[in-house]
Amino acid sequence: SRSAVQSLQEDLADRDERIAQLRADVAFYERLVDAASKRQGLSVHSLRFTRRDDGAWRYVLTLTQNLKRSKVSSGDVRLSIDGAQDGQLKTLDWPTLRQDAEAAPLTFEFKYFQQLKGSVMLPEGFTPHRVHVQLKSADGNSEPSFSWQEIQAEKPTEKQTEGAQ
Repeated sequence: SRSAVQSLQEDLADRDERIAQLRADVAFYERLVDAASKRQGLSVHSLRFTRRDDGAWRYVLTLTQNLKRSKVSSGDVRLSIDGAQDGQLKTLDWPTLRQDAEAAPLTFEFKYFQQLKGSVMLPEGFTPHRVHVQLKSADGNSEPSFSWQEIQAEKPTEKQTEGAQ
């Protein structure tokens, strides 16, 4: 009886998680087709960081623009992270995050949306506070920023990664 109740609770939790994901998906597509949207240009729909087993951080950056624009956006992206290390404020630029002084920016080219994925390394003892997304395109530049707490994702569980392949 207890195991049946526990199994039912786990099933309900999984279902709630799936419903939340579906709602997020609906919001994403509504944003794409919303003709009344005030943001007509390029924007960051979402940014997530997940810690990997090897200590690196995997990021998934989703860029969007309104369907009404109907033209291809292209340009480049650089991430930087503000934080603290040894009691000092510090900003890690894109080459530092990539551990490559010659690191090229991420590039994008899309009509409606695009996901950019990769990984970065944070130095030992660095506490991240804020992530900046520097977008450069022919239509202009922008630099939205996000608090680390709002973009840090839980490490994916086996159930979450099974369907992602």
